Amino acid sequence: MAAACTVATALAAVTAGLAWRLELSGLGRPRDTEPRLPYLALLGLAVVVPLAVTVATCRWAGITTWLVPIAVAVGSLVLFLAVTGFRLVGG
Repeated sequence: MAAACTVATALAAVTAGLAWRLELSGLGRPRDTEPRLPYLALLGLAVVVPLAVTVATCRWAGITTWLVPIAVAVGSLVLFLAVTGFRLVGG
């Protein structure tokens, strides 16, 4: 069960990241319009909620160490940032 939640969390991070990227690029809208901030906030929530479910499932499954939820959170964040094209260094 915990493994299934981990996979679902990773998929949520990837799909929300892709939707975030498409929203910022203005796909399907005129280019001079601004991104919809409420929609971007909901996409951020689409990453946070599965993380919370994964933490709760790990606790329910008896995984008492924080290593697994932290690893899932960091992995999801890395996937989200990779899909959105975030760069730490310019270029």
